[in-house]
Amino acid sequence: MSPHIIGLPDIIYVRGESDEAPGQSYRVINGRTRVLKAHLGEVETSALQYADGSINTTDDPPRISVNTYTDDGLTSSEARDLAAMLIEAADELDRLQ
Repeated sequence: MSPHIIGLPDIIYVRGESDEAPGQSYRVINGRTRVLKAHLGEVETSALQYADGSINTTDDPPRISVNTYTDDGLTSSEARDLAAMLIEAADELDRLQ
């Protein structure tokens, strides 16, 4: 089954069917991508939501992904910016649960 992608402001839904619960439809919710200045990295959020509206909080709970694109490390200012983005992303996940 190929996923259907529906774009909405700040959220992308990918529809599919659960391997753990055949017949249980779900969608992957991808939150807003936060980009560290000068594109040194990104912070993204995602979660699985079932057709009944519940969020998977057990075997595949909401997550934060951090991608960095520098081999030189971060300055203290950039690290603070990344920390602020992580807190904002954590708050976003908390609102889902």
